Amino acid sequence: MSAAWPGYPDDVVNAMSRLQLPSTHARTVMAWGKKRRTPPDGSDARRLWDEVMDRLTVVLRAKGIVQSLGPTVFELMDLPLAYLATISNEPAPAGMDAEEDDPASRALSAAAD
Repeated sequence: MSAAWPGYPDDVVNAMSRLQLPSTHARTVMAWGKKRRTPPDGSDARRLWDEVMDRLTVVLRAKGIVQSLGPTVFELMDLPLAYLATISNEPAPAGMDAEEDDPASRALSAAAD
């Protein structure tokens, strides 16, 4: 019994046809795909390749065929909130007290001196 192939060629072909890209895009991907290489940086072929891959990756990632290399945009948007949640229970670093940042409290402490 052989292991299942995670990305079926038919899924890729169907995704390409649903994207309705110009034929030059498809020919470029096929030609460089057969070479098992990406086109050189700065070439027209690379521009077409990148356009296809940008759009195709979204479709194939949704099907679980392509795995994300890093966090998604939504995960990145949540990073500041996650960071704030981790530091909210910790005391402020020295010199970073909220009172010192407040101009009104600085004025009151200066008037008291």
